[in-house]
Formats: sequence, structure tokens, C-alpha cells
Amino acid sequence: MLTIRYRSEVFGGQASSSRLGFAQPFSSGVPAQLRFDNPEVAFHTKTTGEVFRGLLVLKMCTFNAIVKNAEILYKSSQTILGSTITNWLLKKTFFAHFCAGESEREIAPTMQKLREAGVGGILDYAAEAELSAQSKKPDAMGDAPDRTDFMHARVYDYEGEKKCDARVKVFETALHAVHNTTPEEGFAAIKISALGAPVLLERISTAMLEMAAFYERLGGKGDGALSYDDFKKGWLNFFNEPKGGEEEIRRTFDKLDIYHDGSVDLVDWTCSMTLVDMSEMVKECKEHGPLYDAALDEEELELMKSMLHRVDMVCQKAYNLGVKIMIDAEWTAIQPAIDNVVVHMMRKYNRDTEKGPIVFNTFQTYLKDARFRVNHHMKMAEREGYQFACKVVRGAYMVSERLKAESENREAPILDTYEETTASCHGVIEDLITHPSQPRLMVATHNEGTVNFTVKTLEGCDNPEKRQERVYFGQLLGMSDPITFILADNAYKAYKYVPYGPVKDVVPYLIRRTQENSTLLGTPAVIEERKMLLTELWRRLFGRRTPGKIAAS
Repeated sequence: MLTIRYRSEVFGGQASSSRLGFAQPFSSGVPAQLRFDNPEVAFHTKTTGEVFRGLLVLKMCTFNAIVKNAEILYKSSQTILGSTITNWLLKKTFFAHFCAGESEREIAPTMQKLREAGVGGILDYAAEAELSAQSKKPDAMGDAPDRTDFMHARVYDYEGEKKCDARVKVFETALHAVHNTTPEEGFAAIKISALGAPVLLERISTAMLEMAAFYERLGGKGDGALSYDDFKKGWLNFFNEPKGGEEEIRRTFDKLDIYHDGSVDLVDWTCSMTLVDMSEMVKECKEHGPLYDAALDEEELELMKSMLHRVDMVCQKAYNLGVKIMIDAEWTAIQPAIDNVVVHMMRKYNRDTEKGPIVFNTFQTYLKDARFRVNHHMKMAEREGYQFACKVVRGAYMVSERLKAESENREAPILDTYEETTASCHGVIEDLITHPSQPRLMVATHNEGTVNFTVKTLEGCDNPEKRQERVYFGQLLGMSDPITFILADNAYKAYKYVPYGPVKDVVPYLIRRTQENSTLLGTPAVIEERKMLLTELWRRLFGRRTPGKIAAS
């Protein structure tokens, strides 16, 4: 099915839209600084009732008594009114605003409306969501006055290997829903922690970090590389001489030397040294140190293989259906393991130039090492010959990360200020857009400044039209409609993150949306969105624009 896009030009405050036309190519006529203040474009897919509901829901999110006691109010309503009436009320209000429906059949109209407006969908089956005690509070980016970049942070409880196996079917069902409702470049979001034990992911992460640290102990430093002599000297310093003597050491070195140029750098090491290799290698350690302690045992290796098999089943299904997989970032204690899993999947499913990359990683740019990690992963993809693709967000675990670092008396991995995070985010976006390999990129943000930075960076490319085809923008359903639909109106690839699932099972997600909005609604950008909703409602009811004042509360 053809995706219809249109572009509007604003003259004297009036929007003129060719809504039945094809997408116009990127040209010098596209403004470097987009304006997100046209309510007719921002809300043109909504009925008048939906505009009113949106205004009501966003206003209700400003009442602290409702927000702080949302879970208690929900349970009390179930007791007094019963589950049927309570869930019906939720379905007609908060659920209808933030979610697309309960089933594939119910989400189809929402996906169709988005598609007709030139907006794609990132489907997320939200019924598995469970809030941990530490993630119930919305994260905040310092005291930034216009922080509008909250992305939800779901945490799965580990309930055994059988439950992880069952979630494969859940994700496969979601992939079919994407395929059936979004025929062109559809996305599905998954979390690796749903398919394996978080404790196992922490162990894998520790092993990955220790393996990188061991490279430095062998003599490798930063961008420098190990020669064979350096490698041999370091190897014999830590391990018993192998039975095969120097010939066996040479074979190990040659395996790591991807370019066969007589040296091994960190990218070679990361690409070639596996956790299975590590577990075998430590058996010959002269002393039991950090590397030995970090290596996985036989049981853990089997659990890791089972987890990789589950992820592979999901990715294989996505590949067969032509659906792209967005693998979410999670907390730093397990992120190295997630990165490792994603690289495994990219090697297998991101080589088909006709289908394009299937697997997307996610990078949280509020982390101090974000820019280094993104560039390291691009180098790995370039060296191994697969297509790199990723989503960029600011971050979703700020409060818990800082509390954990404080409890462990170590430096927090999070950047200290909003300005530093913005610089990191924009630096990562610039590196990705200007990279010669032109990787696919999803900029998932509610921040107008970041959107305009991305647009400006695209415009500065040698071939902006070609580069624009590989860059996507994403916002949550029910939030930042002016950004999404005005981007689509200007022929950019705009997407909505679309949760769905049974109302009773999506309640944790709805509570989180309410809590996040309570923090967001004091920011200028979201106050402006509420004002635009009121302006559009007034225009439809009375035929003129006379927006009322919106209070900051």
C-alpha cells in the first residue's frame, strides 16, 4: 500500500496542505528550522471528540492527587465499581489517548489513520509490563526548564525459563500485527530482559566488561593495537603456555586479527573474542583474578544459548515478515549483554541490502560513554560487513542509575547536567548522520530542539534527499502530536510508538504515562501543546482561533 505524505506551506498563519499528493523530495525549500505551532496540521487526524478527550486527559495529568494515588484509585474503583466498569472508563479515557487498542483488530483503525497522514507505527505489546519499585517514579533530567524527552522504562520480572519461552509467542504475535497493519517499514519494540534472566544478563555484562579490560592488561590502549609480540608477551604473562606452544598462540592471534594486518585493535578483539572462548581461556589462568571470576560457567553458557535462541526466533520471524525490530536499551548493569546480543543478531539479519537492516539497537545518550559506544559499534559493523542501525534516546533510568551508583559509592554513569546530555545527544546524532556508511537512525525524542538539530544536520549533508530516507523520528502515541504530524507534513519519516494490549494488563503503562505527563506538563513545550489543543477545539466549535490562556499547573 502506498504511504501518502503531504507538505504544507504556511502563509499568513494559514496552512495550505496538499493531503492527497505524494511525498515531495527533500529540497532547499524545506526550512532548516521547523515550527511546531500549527494545530490544524498537528491534530488533523483527530475527531473533535478526540481533541476534547486529549485536552481532558492531559489536564487530568496535572492533578497531583490523581497522579500520586493512581494505583490506589484504580484498585479502589475496582472494589467499588467492579473491574468491568473501571476498565471501561479507562478504555474510554487514558487508554484511548495513549494506546491503540486491545487487539490487532482494534488497533487497525489507528494505524490506518496514522498511515494516511504519512506516519508509521512502532507497535509494542504492552501487556507484559511490570513496574519495579525503583522505576515507579518518573525520571527527570536535572532541573532543565524544557525537559520534554521522557521515554518509558519497562522492567520485566523474571519468572523462569518457561515464561521467557512464552514471551517469544507474544512478540511473534506483535510482529504479525505490525506486518498486517503497517505494510511499509513497520517496527516492533522488544526488551531482551523479557527473554532471559536479568541476573544472567548482569553476569554476561560483567564478563564483557572484564574481557575489554583484559585487552588493556594485555597491552592494548584505546585506539592503539597489539602486535603479535605484544600479544604473545601478555598472553604468557597471564596464562600457562599452551600444549601447542607458540604455534597455538599464533593461531589465537590470527583468529583475532580480522584484517590480517599483523595487529589486533579493540574492534578486532570485541568482534572475535566470544564468551565461550573466554570461558575456555580462563581454565589456563596462572592465577584466579577478575577475568577468571567473570567467566561464565557451563550452566550460565547454556542459559545464554537458550536466551540467544529465543531472540533469534523473534528476529527470524521479523526477517521473514519484513518487520524491523527495535531492541530497547535498559539499565547499565545489563546493557553490555544487550549490546552483545544485538550484535549477534545484526551479524545475521542486517546483511540483506534489499530488505535493509532488520535489527536496531538503542543508545541512551545521557550516558557518559554513549558517543564512544556508538562509534565503536559502527566500526564493528563496517569491519564485519553488516548494516548498522539504531535508535537514539536521551535515557529512561536516570533516578535508579544515580541511586545505585550512590549506594555502591561509585561515579554515576549519567551525565551531570541537561546541557551535557543535549551535547551528547546531538553529537551522537551528528556522528550517525554524517557517517559515510549512512546507517539507519531513529531519533526518538519529544524535544523540538533535538528535532530541529537533526533536520539541520540532514540539510547539511552532500545528498540530503538520500540521507533523509534513512532517518526516522519517533514520539509516543498521545504525546507531542505537533512534532510528529508537522514532521510528516514536511515529508520526513515520522513514527508513533504505539502500545496495545488488554486494558487490565496495560494499567502499569497507563499509570506511568500519567506520572510522566504530570512532570512534563509544566514545561513550555507541553503547555503549548495543550494550548494548541484548546485552539483547535475552539476553531472547530466556533470557526475561529481565540485560544484561552493555559496555566502552567
